[in-house]
Amino acid sequence: RSQERTIMMMRTFLVVLWFLFSASSIAHDLIQDDIQIVGSDNITIAILQLEEETGKSNMEVVIQACRKSKSLGADLALLPAGFINTQQDVSSALAQEAQHSSVAIAYSRSYMDSQGMSQLEAALIDRTGDVVIRFTKQNSDLPKSSQDIMVATLTIASGLSIQVGMLLTSDVHFPETSSVMMLKGAEVVLIPYMGHVDWNIVNQVMVRAFENANVYFMANSISAKSNGNSAIGDYNANVLFQANETAGIFLSSTNVTLLRNFRENTIWGDAFRRPYHYQSLCFKKSQLEKKIQVEDVKSRDSEYFILNIGLVQLAPGKSVSENRKIVEAGFRKAKNLGADIAFPAEMFNVGYNTLFEGYNNTDDIGIFEWTSFAEGKEMVDYFRNLAIELDMAIGISYLEKREGTEPPRNALTLIDRFGTQLFTYAKIHTCNWMPMEAITAPGNNLYTSVLNTTKGNIQVGSIICYDREHPETARILMQQGAELVIIPQGWYFWDGLRHQLQSRAYENSMAIAMVNYPDPVFDGNSMVIDATGDILFRAPSRSDVYVVPLNVTQLREYRASPVASAFREVIERPEMCRLRRSDAFQCRSAYHRTSGSS
Repeated sequence: RSQERTIMMMRTFLVVLWFLFSASSIAHDLIQDDIQIVGSDNITIAILQLEEETGKSNMEVVIQACRKSKSLGADLALLPAGFINTQQDVSSALAQEAQHSSVAIAYSRSYMDSQGMSQLEAALIDRTGDVVIRFTKQNSDLPKSSQDIMVATLTIASGLSIQVGMLLTSDVHFPETSSVMMLKGAEVVLIPYMGHVDWNIVNQVMVRAFENANVYFMANSISAKSNGNSAIGDYNANVLFQANETAGIFLSSTNVTLLRNFRENTIWGDAFRRPYHYQSLCFKKSQLEKKIQVEDVKSRDSEYFILNIGLVQLAPGKSVSENRKIVEAGFRKAKNLGADIAFPAEMFNVGYNTLFEGYNNTDDIGIFEWTSFAEGKEMVDYFRNLAIELDMAIGISYLEKREGTEPPRNALTLIDRFGTQLFTYAKIHTCNWMPMEAITAPGNNLYTSVLNTTKGNIQVGSIICYDREHPETARILMQQGAELVIIPQGWYFWDGLRHQLQSRAYENSMAIAMVNYPDPVFDGNSMVIDATGDILFRAPSRSDVYVVPLNVTQLREYRASPVASAFREVIERPEMCRLRRSDAFQCRSAYHRTSGSS
């Protein structure tokens, strides 16, 4: 998949032009002038990273930039939020400009309402002067419901029609807004932004585009409160472009045919979503866990609470019994290194796909023989006793045996230091394009439990590998109060994966620990990420056990902050629970064949 995304990235048309504003003229420097950006299946968008100019009103700067954008081939001009700051309605003036220049304009105006509250109005005006999207919200508020998230059809001069959605500033921090955009059909998402843009925000732009299979364009201004860094993120998990902190106009051309082919033919979008598991996100506001105030934390913990997390990044053996010995040795090493909790990579009892030679996705007999390696209560009891012996929590990942003829599950059981089985989570988003996983049963629920350690308690939840690519899983764990999420993984590491893990931590204000298989099974890079999205530790590719300290007190202090508390607000989105997989996908799943198809 990584190779496919790289190829698609190379085929994406991107051209960037940088214009430095001066009092007398606009100079430009064509960064890449050998890429053809004009075509019947392309939409060219100009990101206007503007700053105030002496002797001109901001509206005059806007009009000049829109006209220059059109002269250079733009179909749409995207303005930053708040650059137009006036009590006067500017929609008529911008509609006239859109019609005059034959260019669509997306803008956001800031103003004060009659109660003295700061408001942002956003609108998308097409090239004929018609307003196709318009909404108003308080600066930092989320949309009240999914009905307030808007997508419209935009037709450009070439005759191409494309589905365009708009978000405003902080909306990009919340996965709900972007998933609703995807469900409403958005192919391109426009974000007028206002404020300080750091790496986390740029990462959110990229991850939102990646997990919803569309292209995101964000425009920020240059001012005392805004630092530019406008960005473009695409469906291939790439930041296609990030501006610096200098005013300018940046043009990007997206090939809509390639985008649509990707959405139709790639295993993505709604193909593996499990909407019936997202009920808590759909119809009512979430009840957040009781906020932990800094004073409360300090009164309960006389010293800082450091949780040591053991990442058991070990290569599997050639049998289930050998794998049990290997992972037990890994747990013992983690304990010797001071771990309070330890866990291995995905389905370690079977080494993911390593227990029969010549494994491949078409070996039906071998795949079904693989299911006979599933283990159940006897194996779990064995590790319950080990947890008691070590006085350490254990997360054991395995192919779970079930009663009767029920298919096995890809599972993780969390056992505390007293040997209590806190929960067994089964992977919800199974990788059905791989026959090996297609014959496992997906799980039904997500779990969070209070884990008692010798140093204090912490709320722990779990997802498994591909679950991370669906923001709903981590979001539900956040609703349940998770402070730490542990993720066994079995896949090759790539930057898009790292960005998603960081995004899951940042958008939910929770720590994340992930363990992968080392070389030669996969390529390691197990890691621990804190609630701000920073990577605390990243392992090399070799087989070993690593213990990483996580400062839980600092985690809770951050979670109690206004910013982190705001990130954990959830909007209603009934569309998600009505989502169903398409018939076309059914023909491509599992063994790549169904009745009546090849």
